[in-house]
Amino acid sequence: MIIGTSKAECAVLIIDSTTGGFEAGILNDGQTREHTFLAFNLGVKKMICCCNEVCAVAYLQPSSTSRILEGCIEAYLETRSPAR
Repeated sequence: MIIGTSKAECAVLIIDSTTGGFEAGILNDGQTREHTFLAFNLGVKKMICCCNEVCAVAYLQPSSTSRILEGCIEAYLETRSPAR
């Protein structure tokens, strides 16, 4: 992962959308946070975020769940992005 990431112009971050999975990934020691940190520190300036298993989340409106996930990830990425 390290060598490939250091040569990449863009990264794709797959985010677990299941209940508990998203929270575990975005917490201080979560994999989502760690992978984002590594990618930005290795020079990746653009990141595509994909939510995996959205169908497993119970929600009333798809757009509301998407906006919540998007807001959380966007807020975190803005604090980490070197291209601010």
